[in-house]
Amino acid sequence: MELRTPSTGCLSIPLAVYDQPFTSDSDHISYSSLDVIYNLLPPETSEAATLAALAAGKHVVLDTLLAPSLASARRILAAASSAPNNARVFVSSARRNAPCFTDVFKAEVASLERIHYVRCRGITGRSPAFVTPAGIPFTTVVQEAKGTDENETAVSSSSSLRKAWDSLLREVFKGQELTPERVALRRFLTAAGCHDLSVLRDTLGVPESVSGISINVPFYSATFHYTDRTGHPFAVLWEAGVDDVSRCDAHLTVYAQGKTLSVEYDYPYHPRATPARVLVQQGADTKVHTSSLFESYAALFKRLHRYLTTTAAAAADASPDDAVLDLRLFRMIFDQYDRQCGTIRTPLG
Repeated sequence: MELRTPSTGCLSIPLAVYDQPFTSDSDHISYSSLDVIYNLLPPETSEAATLAALAAGKHVVLDTLLAPSLASARRILAAASSAPNNARVFVSSARRNAPCFTDVFKAEVASLERIHYVRCRGITGRSPAFVTPAGIPFTTVVQEAKGTDENETAVSSSSSLRKAWDSLLREVFKGQELTPERVALRRFLTAAGCHDLSVLRDTLGVPESVSGISINVPFYSATFHYTDRTGHPFAVLWEAGVDDVSRCDAHLTVYAQGKTLSVEYDYPYHPRATPARVLVQQGADTKVHTSSLFESYAALFKRLHRYLTTTAAAAADASPDDAVLDLRLFRMIFDQYDRQCGTIRTPLG
């Protein structure tokens, strides 16, 4: 079940499937035959729908990002703890559930004696064939976002989203100046950036520290600092952005002395994409492991079923408590940005 901003086109889908005349999101949430709601609303309005679904005793599935802020996440955690019907929140990620990532990449990384360097990149362009989860061409979404669509409902919805986004920013930054750089980075992290950083955090954990934040809209970079299991420090270079070149350069690469491990990702909704590919390079040999879109989502929904029908421990890394760690990483990034050139300006800027 999918929740989206109300529009005639979206609400006609459940009407055709369930023969039920839904006219609002509240109709979706209260429908007795629904047990699970897949919330794909934008960050600005996602929390309200999640809280309403939990209050109605419905399980909620969120895509990668639990909430747009730590305060929002705390409200969701509180609601889930007292939700009727033992309703739970499951944070899904096709990338993190791809079999080649879970069974090969993570196992290979865990076996490394020492890590020398890691690169996390997510630089993508707008593909003409790119579509949204609802099957809407990307160009249509861009037009609506710019207000060039003549449909009054779309324009009204865009205006309400802007107000909700402004309210979210005020909560996140708590009186700090809403500079264009802060706003742009926050928008990026709650959209494309969270996917790459979630994979990084799932693989290596939360970094010990962050340095070298660069915001050159629409490109962003930072250095994360870790210590491997042998006590040796290593750095992770994160670089991300969106341009107009039709390609998807998204990968996490781990460099060890005798082995290089990479997990690469394609456009998430491209009809001919290979969602995940793992390369294991050792000496002159390279082994390639791939996971199809079907395999990735099949694994995801199997874990969702275990999570909802057994114990939450069956998929602890898809729990709200785990997803909060992504938001803490976001906070670390902004704290370092403030130290560099925000509330505490250093001689180096």
